[in-house]
Amino acid sequence: MSLNRKAEPQIFEGEILAYKNQYLITHSINIESIHTAGGNGLVDIYTGSVRIITGLDDGEINLRLEFHSSEPPIQVGLWDEIVDFSFHADENFFLETLYGGGADHFPLINFRGAGDYRIRAYARGRDEASATLEPVEFHSLHVWLGAPKPILSHQHRDAKGEYWRDAVRRRGR
Repeated sequence: MSLNRKAEPQIFEGEILAYKNQYLITHSINIESIHTAGGNGLVDIYTGSVRIITGLDDGEINLRLEFHSSEPPIQVGLWDEIVDFSFHADENFFLETLYGGGADHFPLINFRGAGDYRIRAYARGRDEASATLEPVEFHSLHVWLGAPKPILSHQHRDAKGEYWRDAVRRRGR
C-alpha cells in the first residue's frame, strides 16, 4: 500500500489484540530472534521484529496508525510513554499479535516499500488496563521515512513502563 500524497497524514484506527502484554511489528514470527535494543518500557527491538509492550495482558488495545511524509511534531500532553525508534524494511512489515494473526485491517508499516523508517510509539492507559473491562489503553504509531538513529525516549511516566525498565536493569541488559 502506498501513501496517498494528497492526505497528510494518512490515518488508520482500530483495535489490535494484545497477547502476553504485547503486539508486534514484524516481517515474520521468529521466536529465536535476538534482542538488539530497547529496555525503555515500551519498545523492544529484535532481529526481524519490534515488540510493543502493553499494559493489558490479553485483549483489545485501541490503536491509531499514522503515516507521515516527514517527522511529525511530538504530542507530549496526552501520552504517558513516548519512544522513537528506527527499522529497516527489505520485506513487508506488518502489525501482528504474538504467534500470528489479528491485524489484517491495518496496512503495511513500510508504506513506501523497502527502506529506512522511524516510528514514534505512544501509549497511555497501560496502568489502568488490567483493572477494568473498559477499553482504556490507547496506542498511536507515527511512521515516516527516516535515516537510522538510536532509540530516543521522550517521556516515561507510567508504572507499567517503570516495571519493564526495572526488569531490564535487574537483568543487567
